[in-house]
Amino acid sequence: MMTSRRTLNPMSGRTRGRGERGMSLVEALIAMALLLLVAIGILPLFTRAMVNNAAGSEATAVANHARHRLEEFGQLPFNNLALTVEDGNERLTADVYYSGDFNALGDETWAQEGSGSGAQLRDRVSRVRQFRLVDPPGAIDDDLDGVIDGLGGLTDDPADGEFDDPLGETLDITTVHLKEISVELVNPRDDPANPGGGGPLGAAPPYRVRTFRAF
Repeated sequence: MMTSRRTLNPMSGRTRGRGERGMSLVEALIAMALLLLVAIGILPLFTRAMVNNAAGSEATAVANHARHRLEEFGQLPFNNLALTVEDGNERLTADVYYSGDFNALGDETWAQEGSGSGAQLRDRVSRVRQFRLVDPPGAIDDDLDGVIDGLGGLTDDPADGEFDDPLGETLDITTVHLKEISVELVNPRDDPANPGGGGPLGAAPPYRVRTFRAF
């Protein structure tokens, strides 16, 4: 009959079995190293989540500011001064989102470019262009049935997302059939000359929304 070997611990005055043996220093260091490797693998996930949350918050704020401006223009009468092209073939309105104090929430305000003070958080440019849709040879009746088959005035030959032939200034508002209103918003740090951007999130492309108003 075999019996397990038991040793006497002179410090405790009792015997200790093999199952009660403590962890050695080498084993503790190995365990700590494994935990460190796991932590190093998880840490980038938390960092990426923080960056994504910040980018999502910025994108939401930018979209809200652009759409709010577009809604303001959409509520104006068709021949309102803000929607009237007076020089060239487009009307541009630039304003800037200023913050007087980075540490104060709610201190931000929109003001015309050059008229505000403080840090510039966002730049916004609103553009109005106008078009004539039915004006021979813009009105096309291929089968000569008295019904217009195609409308001229909205051509995009290079397929760059921009109509090619906007109207210039006109005193006869009845000759304007359609107005294009677009709002483009960008963070000043996202300078095209600096693709890396000036912030931790890097450079973001301009955010643009567009709508059309019919006469």
